[in-house]
Amino acid sequence: HVTVMAHEGAHATVGSAMGRRITGITFARTADGQTRMQSGSPPGTIVATVVGYLGPSAFGILAAELVGIGHIIAVVWAALVGLVALLVPLRKSFGFVTVVAAIIALFLVARYATAGAQVMAGYAIAWFLLLSGVRVVMVRGSGAADAGLLRDMTRIPRGFWSLFWLAGSLAALGFGATLLV
Repeated sequence: HVTVMAHEGAHATVGSAMGRRITGITFARTADGQTRMQSGSPPGTIVATVVGYLGPSAFGILAAELVGIGHIIAVVWAALVGLVALLVPLRKSFGFVTVVAAIIALFLVARYATAGAQVMAGYAIAWFLLLSGVRVVMVRGSGAADAGLLRDMTRIPRGFWSLFWLAGSLAALGFGATLLV
């Protein structure tokens, strides 16, 4: 479910950056999600759709960058802020439970854990996002709903999108690993 939070958060972040109003995000118990936004230009819709499967990896790189520059504990706070922002467009769904649970867990770590535990949490968040980015692409592959949407929008086969996401998430894992070790 954490990977879905990053996936849908990426759709929402890029959609918002492209001037789209996010009308809702829902999560299912099956670890599926959906981000709804007002429609716009086809290129913007394509970009907002492409980034979902790169989201966990992109957020993992951001966390690894913070670790790399010595702001390890900031990773926990940044994740906390990101999850609180995700609550705004979240609609009644199983995701509300999982996002609130993640917020509570991160808040407890950020507020009450020792500095050593916070450092471990920062590293764990970065590694989890980087690794889960690769894992979710390998599990969903060309059967991903986003691959179908992109095929319909671009006429580029689903398999291309799966390979594109896999290449991006593997590159992010390699780059992130250099920052974390």
